[in-house]
Amino acid sequence: MILLGDASCIILLWFKSILDDFVLVLGGLINEGKIHVYSLNASKLFHRRILRIFWLTGRDEWTNFRYLGLPIYLKEFPHPSWVHVIEKFKSKFEQWGAHWLNLFKRLILVL
Repeated sequence: MILLGDASCIILLWFKSILDDFVLVLGGLINEGKIHVYSLNASKLFHRRILRIFWLTGRDEWTNFRYLGLPIYLKEFPHPSWVHVIEKFKSKFEQWGAHWLNLFKRLILVL
């Protein structure tokens, strides 16, 4: 799950409510080792507040991270990184047997 929102206390508390409801409905626990908080254009003080409210540890400076196996970059996505992503998609298409789909239908399959 990825949650995106403005750097405000209202949004932060809304996210906390969503995650609390998620845990309540599913009857499970959130794996804190897999939660990462990345802030963009937010103060270091606000970032620390986020971590404190969610009882997490984290970094307030970052350049990139991976989400669902795809690299997410703070700035421009470097061209060489696309080669790996494209090759990975090609490999998945072959495994799924999507070779019979034309390029446009393959794009829809990915999306």
